[in-house]
Amino acid sequence: MRTAATSRSNIVGRRASSTTDLVRAEALRQQIDAEGEVVQTRNGPKDHPALRHELQAGAFVAKTLLRLGLNVEPLRPVPGRPAGWMPPDAS
Repeated sequence: MRTAATSRSNIVGRRASSTTDLVRAEALRQQIDAEGEVVQTRNGPKDHPALRHELQAGAFVAKTLLRLGLNVEPLRPVPGRPAGWMPPDAS
């Protein structure tokens, strides 16, 4: 049976892992920008090898945020009606 401590440590581990992958994806993007998205080889032009790794790191971050429930942004900071709101028939 899972305990609350195990669950919390799993969440912290996932968040740390996704943060690491986000940093990795940004570093790969800088490398790709510096070297170009297409590299020349003996056999002709090819996609930069880091493109695949950047895509995988970004997908992992997105999937982790979704699993942690951090992909939803509230529409308003507080629940309820806006200040000064009156029903249409209360004129």
